[in-house]
Amino acid sequence: MKTIIDFTCSALLLAEYFGHVTGLPPTDEWEKFKVDYGKVYEGTEDVKRHQIWKANVKFINQHNREANKGRHSYRLGVNAFADMEVTNWTVTDADNGSSHYVLLQGMCASPWAFAVTGATEARNAIYCPPHKLVSLSEQNLVDCSNKYGNFGCEGGLVDQAYGYIINNGGIDTEASYPYEARNDKCRFNPGTVGADIRGCVDLPKGNETAMQIVVFTNGPVAVGLHADLNSFTFYKSGVYDDPLCTPDELDHAALVVGYGMIDGKKYWIVKNSYGESWGERGYILIARDHGNRCGISNYASYPEMLCQS
Repeated sequence: MKTIIDFTCSALLLAEYFGHVTGLPPTDEWEKFKVDYGKVYEGTEDVKRHQIWKANVKFINQHNREANKGRHSYRLGVNAFADMEVTNWTVTDADNGSSHYVLLQGMCASPWAFAVTGATEARNAIYCPPHKLVSLSEQNLVDCSNKYGNFGCEGGLVDQAYGYIINNGGIDTEASYPYEARNDKCRFNPGTVGADIRGCVDLPKGNETAMQIVVFTNGPVAVGLHADLNSFTFYKSGVYDDPLCTPDELDHAALVVGYGMIDGKKYWIVKNSYGESWGERGYILIARDHGNRCGISNYASYPEMLCQS
């Protein structure tokens, strides 16, 4: 089954949330931002967050002015992270219906868990009867895979999460073990396993062609990414191709679900874990075959399923 999802150019017309669009005075923009994203601050904290927000909005507006002149292939937008510095929330860790809706990891460095559940959910639906998409528990991985080298909300690695599932006899469903965005005690229940795997496959490091073949023939793959950049944080639309997003500083994980081309520019379709209000409805298009942008093919992997009878 093919996992090729097409994003049309209409996605580039997503509305932006800037003062010159809303027509609101700067102070009112700040108040609207807090209401829109449920932010509540008082006193000096409000002043501090307001200053960070203003600096980020300035960065976003400047980038988009340059994009209007053809200097960038992607646009930025204000989102829930606009009142935070990137270092406040990034912690180091490295459609055929087979990819679930986009979830929000919250203030927990668990993208590695979302990448693993996404890859496992997809392959479970593709290869295991009754071929239905079953949402799997990120919280199960956050709480229970520490013995395999992960650190819950303080970060983790995709392959170590696979190792936990293999040796544990499966991973619970999301319905039985819902996400909490915090560390908690392990509550794995073998009676509510949603999927199991017998191994995992690491793709050749830095080989985008090999990754393209796997995505085309076998479905989504979990990948490591360099994401500790304002341009990534505030990505809104277009093909992301920041030269500062290098292959050598991986600090995030996500799920490659497909690939395509817009105006001659090739891209990967990447499902992130920042929620549907981020990027292209929760996805980002990252430049493909352009110097391994963001290290997208450095640590790509997928699980081998052990289908339940």
